[in-house]
Amino acid sequence: MIGIGHLVGYAAGTVDLLKVFGSTLGDSQFKQLTVIAAVVLLTTVGITSYAVEERWFPFLFYSTTWVGETYFRYDAPKTAQESPDTLGDIGRIGSLSL
Repeated sequence: MIGIGHLVGYAAGTVDLLKVFGSTLGDSQFKQLTVIAAVVLLTTVGITSYAVEERWFPFLFYSTTWVGETYFRYDAPKTAQESPDTLGDIGRIGSLSL
């Protein structure tokens, strides 16, 4: 799914959006792509939230896991990465940051 999103974003970047939308969504290609991406993101999150019975729990859980994994991958000291409870640490750091 992410690969498809990258391809669609690349294709949208090749289109001259200033000719298509004028200055309605912004005065540059980047601003218009940002608005389009935000609308698509809000739409897909809304559809998923509507379809999931637990509502926001899956998004909060995924978000905390992603933030924690990103921290552990790039910014955590070596001592934290060698923790016996790495998964728990990832969840706690992600929850704290959000």
